[in-house]
Amino acid sequence: MSSLSATPAYQALQAHYDVTKSILMKDQFAADPDRFNKLSLKFEDILFDYSKNRISEETMDLLYNLAEQQDVLGLAKKNVFWRKDQRNRRSCSSSRRFAQPIQYSNYG
Repeated sequence: MSSLSATPAYQALQAHYDVTKSILMKDQFAADPDRFNKLSLKFEDILFDYSKNRISEETMDLLYNLAEQQDVLGLAKKNVFWRKDQRNRRSCSSSRRFAQPIQYSNYG
């Protein structure tokens, strides 16, 4: 498996950082009055406000590309199904009364 920092998506993100690292937050808000609406989202009662971070729409696109390249969604689904399978084995087997505890730190 190759190093994350050697991947094209990571290198694109690093190049973007090198270009944008000196931009001030106040300048980002001044340049885009709609920044809060573009870079925040609400899920139920939780507000995720990315607008107050050194981030832009381009940064978000680059982060999504990196996540896609690294198959973050696939790995998350695999982990959820793995844990569910382990729970089902423990709860459905009457002969395994003293089942070993699930090691959640072992995602492999």
